[in-house]
Amino acid sequence: MLHVPPIPIFTWFFFLFILVIYWKKSKAKGQTQKLPPGPWKLPLIGNLHHLLSSLPHRSMRDLAQKYGPIMQLQMGEVLAIVISSPKAAKEVLKTHDPTFANRASVLVVEATTYDNSSMIFAPYGDYWRQMRKICVLELLSPKRVQSFRSIREEEVLNLIESISLSKGLSINLSEKIFSSTYSITSRAAFGNKCKYEKEFISLVKETFLLSGGFHLPDLFPSIKFLSFLTGMKSAMEKIHKSTDRILNNIVNEHKMKRSHFSAANKHEPAYHDDLVDVLLKLQETSDLEFHITTNHVKAIILDVFTAASETSASTIEWAMSELLRNPKAMEKAQAEVRQVVERGRNINEINIQKLNYLKLVVKETLRLHPPGTLFTRESREKCEINGYEIPSNTKVIINAWAIGRDPEHWVDADCFHPERFLGSLIDFKGTNFEFIPFGGGRRVCPGISFALANVELVLSQLLYHFDWKLPIEIKPEEFDMSESFGFTCTRKNHLYLIAIPCHKLPPGPWKLPLIGNLHQLFFSLPHRSLRDLAKKYGPIMHLQLGEVLAIIISSPKVVEEVLKTHDTALANRPSVLAIEAMSYGNSGIVFAPYGDYWRQMRKICVSKLLSAKRVQSFRRIREEEVNNLVESISLLEGVPINLSEKIFSSTYCIASRAAIGKKCKYEKEFISLIQETFTLGGGFDLPDLFPSLKFLGFLTGMKSALEKIQQNLDKILDDIVNEHKMKRIATSTNKHEPGPGDGDGDDDLVDVLLKLQETGELEFSVTSNHIKAVTQDIFTGASETSASTIEWAMSELLRNPRVMGRAQAEVRQVLQGRRKLDETYIHKLDYLKLVVKETLRLHPPGALVPRESREKCEINGYEIPSNTKVIINIWAIGRDPEYWIDADCFWPERFHGSSIDLKGTNFEFIPFGGGRRICPGMSFALAIVELVLSQLLFHFNWKLPSDIKLEELDISESLGLTCRRKNDLYVIATPWASLFN
Repeated sequence: MLHVPPIPIFTWFFFLFILVIYWKKSKAKGQTQKLPPGPWKLPLIGNLHHLLSSLPHRSMRDLAQKYGPIMQLQMGEVLAIVISSPKAAKEVLKTHDPTFANRASVLVVEATTYDNSSMIFAPYGDYWRQMRKICVLELLSPKRVQSFRSIREEEVLNLIESISLSKGLSINLSEKIFSSTYSITSRAAFGNKCKYEKEFISLVKETFLLSGGFHLPDLFPSIKFLSFLTGMKSAMEKIHKSTDRILNNIVNEHKMKRSHFSAANKHEPAYHDDLVDVLLKLQETSDLEFHITTNHVKAIILDVFTAASETSASTIEWAMSELLRNPKAMEKAQAEVRQVVERGRNINEINIQKLNYLKLVVKETLRLHPPGTLFTRESREKCEINGYEIPSNTKVIINAWAIGRDPEHWVDADCFHPERFLGSLIDFKGTNFEFIPFGGGRRVCPGISFALANVELVLSQLLYHFDWKLPIEIKPEEFDMSESFGFTCTRKNHLYLIAIPCHKLPPGPWKLPLIGNLHQLFFSLPHRSLRDLAKKYGPIMHLQLGEVLAIIISSPKVVEEVLKTHDTALANRPSVLAIEAMSYGNSGIVFAPYGDYWRQMRKICVSKLLSAKRVQSFRRIREEEVNNLVESISLLEGVPINLSEKIFSSTYCIASRAAIGKKCKYEKEFISLIQETFTLGGGFDLPDLFPSLKFLGFLTGMKSALEKIQQNLDKILDDIVNEHKMKRIATSTNKHEPGPGDGDGDDDLVDVLLKLQETGELEFSVTSNHIKAVTQDIFTGASETSASTIEWAMSELLRNPRVMGRAQAEVRQVLQGRRKLDETYIHKLDYLKLVVKETLRLHPPGALVPRESREKCEINGYEIPSNTKVIINIWAIGRDPEYWIDADCFWPERFHGSSIDLKGTNFEFIPFGGGRRICPGMSFALAIVELVLSQLLFHFNWKLPSDIKLEELDISESLGLTCRRKNDLYVIATPWASLFN
C-alpha cells in the first residue's frame, strides 16, 4: 500500500518540479529499450495509481492477467519488472540467477542493516557468500536447529497452557502465536534468559510496521529530502538506535560470559550455544576470508530474528484460518495428530515426522499465503528474459503469491486442498518454480528448516490439544480472510477463536453435523461397521453417535485396560431409555450403577441365586424341558421345522420355571412380553442418541411402547411375588415339611429373594421392586443368550458337516447304547465343549457390551472423559486375526489343549464380558446350552430342506439385546436310527 504522510503544502511545488524533470528523462530512456509490456502510465507517478485499488500483490496479479507474466511498471522514478509465472520466475532464479543475485536497496534496509552487513540485503559478492555459508553451516544447519528443540517444546507448552486458561472464551490467537514464535526465536538467538527480550521484540514489531508497503523515499530515490519530509528516516534511525543499544548489550554480555567460562568449559559441546555464541566463536577464529566485526554479528542476528519469527507466526496464523474455513481438513489433521500420539500427554518433534497430512497442510498454506508475497531482486547487469531487455540496476519483483495461485499449474488454484501435494515431489527448496514461498536460487531463504520446525510444532500442538470454533457472533461464511501488506503478509485483523480443550480422544472417522458418525453405521450391523472402522482408525477409536461420545474398543490388548487395569473407573453401565423404563429405577443387576447396592446384589447372585449348587438344583427342570423339546421334534420327522422357535421356547421355559416356579399360569404371557422388550431394546435408538431431546421418546412412540410393556410385566411380576408370599405364609406353619425357602432344592429364584427379604441379613432392605428387577434380569439374561448360542451352534454345525459328524460321534459314544442322555454325562463331552467355545467366539450373545466411565481415565495414552460411553466390540475381538488363525472359520479344534476359558481373564475370548461386570449367570447359561445341544445331536441327524444348498445357508445376524440369527433356522430332523434298533 502507498503511505503518504502529511507534507507541508509549500513543499509540493518544488517536489512536482523535480518530478517532471525525472519523468522526461525516464520516458526518453524507456523509448530506446525493448522492455516488457505494461499498463499505461501517468506523468510523474507512472503506474502507482494501478496499485491503489487493492494490495500490491493482488493488483500486480490482475495486471499480469492482462499484460503477461513478465511486465514493466513505472513506480515513480523506479522501473520495476514484475514476474508472475513459474516459467518467467525460472528465468530469473535459475537461468540468470547470478545476474539477479542482488537485492534492491530501500530506506529501511539502509537504516537498519549496518551498511548492508546483513545476509538478506548484502550485495552479491564474496562477503555475502561467506555470510550465507556461515548461516547454512553454522547458524541454521539441521543439527543447530535440532539443538533448539527443547526451547521450542518449552515455549509451545507455555502457549498451550496460556490458551487452556481461557477455555470457552474468545481469545486473540494471532497475538498468542506471534508471542510464542518471537519467544522461541529470542531464546535461540540470545539464550534462555534475556532481560531485553520484550523490548527487543517490541522494536522489531515497529520495524515491521514501518517497512510495509511502497514508500515515497524508495519510489523517488533521487529526491533525498523526501525521507526527511515524511519523517520516515528519523523514525527508522530512532528505532535502529534503540535496537543497536540492546544488541550491543547482548553481544557484550555474551563476550563477558565466554571470557569468564572459557577455562572451565573447554570440553562443553558447542551446540549448547545460542546464535550469538556461535557468531562470537567464529569472530574469534581466523580462518574466514573476512573478519567478522561486532556490526556483522548484530546485523546477522537481526536478520535471523526478523525472518524467523514473523514468517513462522504468519504461516501458523494462516494455516489455522484456512483449517477453520475447511472443517474436513481440520478434522483430518486433528485425527492424524491425535492418532500418532498414542502415549504421553504432549506431542514432540519425534512424532511430527509421522504427521504426513500436517505437512501437506503447511505446504498448502504456504502456497496460498507465502510469508513474503513479493520478493525483490536487482539486475547486476543488462540481460534478456523471454525476449525482453532488462537494463542493469533494474528492480525485479517476483510475485510469489500470484505464482502459487497460477491456474495453469494448480487445479482450483484458490481452494485450500492439502491433498494436492499427496505423492507430489514438489518441495520448498526453490527448484519447483510454481511453488517458491521461500524464494529460490542463490537467495533462497537459508532458514527454511528453522521456520518449519516452529510452524509444524506449534500447529500440531494447537490441533492436538484443542478443538476450535469461531465466536458465536461470527458465521463461517463471514469469516474474514483480509490481508495486511507489510514485511510479511499477515491477516489484516487478528484471529479470534474459542479453544475447547480436547480430551486427547482416540482417533475416529470424519463426522457430519448433528448426526456425527451415525451415517457410517448404516451399511451393515453396528458390530460389523465398527470392526471395519477400527481397521482404519485403530483398536481404540471415538465416534460421535448423535449427541453421545462413544469410545470403541476392538482388540484384546486394549480391552484388558478396560476390564482389568481401569475396571473400577469403567464399572458403570450407560443408561438408555429401555433400561430406564424397565429396570425399576436401575434396581437390577445388569444396569445398576456401580456402588454398594450393585456389589450387594451381585454378591446375592453369585452366592445365592446363580451359585453352582443353585444351578445344579435346577437340573431336573432342564432335563424335563429338554425331553419335551426332543419329543416335540420327534413328532415332525422328515418335515422342515422351525428349530429356532423350538429352541427359544425350550430355554424360555427352563428360565421361567427356575425363576418363578414349576407351574406358572403367566408363563406364556411373561415370555411374550420379554420377547417384545428384546425387539424394542435392540440397536441404536434416537432417544438414546439424542438424550437432551426428551420429546424424541414420545415422537418415536418408543417410550409409550416400553411403558406399556413394563406395566404388563410389572402386573405379572407383582402377582408372581404375591403368590409366592402367600404360599410361604400358608406352608410356614408346617415345620416338618420343607416349604418354599426352607430347602435349596425346591426353591425358585423368587423364593430365594423373598427369603433374603425376610431375614434382613443384607446391608439394605430388599424391596419388592428389587425382587422384580433381579428376577427380570436373570430371566432375560439366561433365556435369550442360551437360545441364541444353541441356534448359532446348530447353524455352524450344519455348515461344517465334518464337525457335526465328530460332535455326534462323541455324544453317541459316551451314551454307549443308553436310550436317555442326562447331565451326568455332559462333563465327558470334551469336543462338545470345544464346539460351544468356538460358537461363542464367533457369535457372542452380546456382540457389543457397553460400559460408562465413572471418572476420567487414560487408556492406551488417550484420555477418556468421565461419563463417556465405552463400547467393547466382543464380536470383533473374537475374530481378531492377530490372535486367531483363520479367524472367521468355525474350527473347534483351535481350543484343544488351550487354557483359554470363559471366565473373562483371557481378553481375546470374552463372550460373557470380563472384570467386575462379567455375567454372573455363566454357569446357568452353559448348563442349558450344553444339555440342549447334546440332546439335539444325540437324538437326531440333521439336514437342510431340499431347496437349500449347504453353501446357501443364511447366517445373517439381527442385532438386538442379543445378536441372534436374522431369519429362523429351518431344518429337517431324522431320529437317529440306532436309537430304535
